[in-house]
Amino acid sequence: MRVQTVIASVFLGVGIATAAETCDNSYSEKDCNWEGTAPFCGASDHPVGYTDNGWTLVATTKYEDHLALELTGKISLECYEIYGSGCVTGWKNLWCPRMSF
Repeated sequence: MRVQTVIASVFLGVGIATAAETCDNSYSEKDCNWEGTAPFCGASDHPVGYTDNGWTLVATTKYEDHLALELTGKISLECYEIYGSGCVTGWKNLWCPRMSF
């Protein structure tokens, strides 16, 4: 019974970035959002720079966590703040719509 209580507490305490939460990653990368939902993220496995249906993959937590991405300037503070909870399995990807000039 105690294990069930702990597991329920963990899942109820999980903060999740929803599709409605977007961030500006840079001057040219607006309305970006994170793909993958904690705790079992399961994001797609594409390299940074990959484009799909008008969206570009600009960052991933496959190899480094979102704090490291923010500290090295790969994501903005705004995108760091909406990241939500970390992944128990998988990773999250930050996608931004391609800008048309």
